[in-house]
Amino acid sequence: SALSSNGLTLINTGALGLSGNVNTGNGVVNLTSVGLNLGTGTLTSAGATTLDAGTGAFSLGTGAMVSTNANPNAITLKNGTTATLGNVTATTGAGGLVFNGLTGAATQATGTAVKVKTLSGTVGGALTLDQAGNQIDTVSSLASTGMTLRSAGAMSLSGTVNGGTGATDIRTID
Repeated sequence: SALSSNGLTLINTGALGLSGNVNTGNGVVNLTSVGLNLGTGTLTSAGATTLDAGTGAFSLGTGAMVSTNANPNAITLKNGTTATLGNVTATTGAGGLVFNGLTGAATQATGTAVKVKTLSGTVGGALTLDQAGNQIDTVSSLASTGMTLRSAGAMSLSGTVNGGTGATDIRTID
């Protein structure tokens, strides 16, 4: 199934699963639940997108998130225990992906790509974005407990980038 709207706010007291394509036009997206699962569909928005998993996990590995918002906080993953990312695209202007209060590890599913102008935030566990299709232009004010980042093409570091007590490996690949 598919949903088209000009913005979307949804607060759910349990786990939230999205399947099919969701296009929110120019409107802001706020999804709050106890765990969030993005099925095989695509969540598309030109407005700022905030996904809040509360005390649950983000399972986004088979879906895609696409933002044409030009701000570094185009897509924010808030709270949650762990995150498995699928395809993430925020490449308009300074479009970015922000981790805000994730208590555990953040990884990406095999064969997916994170393509963002800016990557920032705080991850309580290890951050592993190591797939060959990644394109991360700027890592800005990012902290985790261990960090593995791979990006095709140039990648710059801005602000404090802290891998904590874990191993830190940041490199570009061709």
